[in-house]
Amino acid sequence: MSPASLGAAVNTPCVRQLDELSYREKTRYWTQENPWNPRGARLRFKNSTITGSGVLMRDGHIDAMPLLVGRPCFGILTAFLRYRDAMKVVKGRGLQPASRCGSCKVRTECERVVRNRLMAAPALRQAHEEWLLAEGPTSFARPSWKGSHAYRAWGRLCSVAYQTPFTSVNDRAVADYYGQADQEALRKDRQRQQRVRRKQRRAGILDEWDVFEIQVGAAYRSDDLVDAISDPDAPRILRQLPTESLVELLEVWIWREVLKAERAKVTAAGIARLIVQMGWRNASANFAALSTRVSRDLARIERFEKLPWRGWVLLPPFDPQLEFSS
Repeated sequence: MSPASLGAAVNTPCVRQLDELSYREKTRYWTQENPWNPRGARLRFKNSTITGSGVLMRDGHIDAMPLLVGRPCFGILTAFLRYRDAMKVVKGRGLQPASRCGSCKVRTECERVVRNRLMAAPALRQAHEEWLLAEGPTSFARPSWKGSHAYRAWGRLCSVAYQTPFTSVNDRAVADYYGQADQEALRKDRQRQQRVRRKQRRAGILDEWDVFEIQVGAAYRSDDLVDAISDPDAPRILRQLPTESLVELLEVWIWREVLKAERAKVTAAGIARLIVQMGWRNASANFAALSTRVSRDLARIERFEKLPWRGWVLLPPFDPQLEFSS
């Protein structure tokens, strides 16, 4: 894609963006050249119907109507008046109908809304009548339309329409609809990501969040062990363990669980290499001394996981089913 076409794609509005415009913004949008195909990209509108009691209006404002999504032109004066009877010149056939309004399933309701709005404001009604006297919609197909009296009358009508905004309950309903659709899309995406993560973990592939959740598990166990140390009934092997050594033990526990989840072999040397690579706590004189300390911690961990404590064990084993969030 060329830079020019890429820029056009980025700046081309989609139907949702038009749906979310204000009444004034929609009024202005439908006055531009070829709004149905902005920058050559054909907009695909939903051809929905209005069911139930239809549209209830008060002085041009829509007080009640069924949800209508994907028809941002509905009830917009500049859209209906300009494109209801749109024509185009076809070689060898002359003027031919080119209006999307003809196949629109809500055309009748849209026309009723537009006429109600034209009658609701004297300035609008006057500008509309002046435009009709200046040939009205039939003038759009004339090659000399721009610069004509009809062109100026149309411009005045568009200006008055922009200055006379109306409200519609559908605007809020459409915003809610898209908001709910976004939430549903996010929910489905989260489920998809969770399925991907579970599949990767089954293959022994962990991401940063998986490692973080193992670290969270270590933090909870650290709090429990610190509480246990202050208990006079705590096992001597725990009470005699310095706080610094307890922290180092839990870091070994983290890497042991990471290696287990990755379906890798758990060895003291392997964990020592990870500690060095990650720049974690290491007061050992050399790699051999670090490996020895890790081996000692692994033995302590296995013992702690079997020592009964308060109805459970001193150091509960990591449970992937419960402790991985997805």
